[in-house]
Amino acid sequence: MGIGEHLEGMKAHWALSFAFLDYFKKVAICGAVVGSEVAEHWYQLYKADKQGANLRFIYWWEDKVAGMFFVRLL
Repeated sequence: MGIGEHLEGMKAHWALSFAFLDYFKKVAICGAVVGSEVAEHWYQLYKADKQGANLRFIYWWEDKVAGMFFVRLL
């Protein structure tokens, strides 16, 4: 076995190793994209209506305060 054969064997070995790592890079990228899409859909599905909640609270507070005022007058 000469040095040339040894180097060719090492090139083949490293080519397989890099192909293996390339496969996992593609899987990781696909997983990240799918995860990002799922997170975006989840966020849109369960997005809180903050302005509407604040408005409902203000209406509730006004009704509560108005009710307390009328109770004290009676």
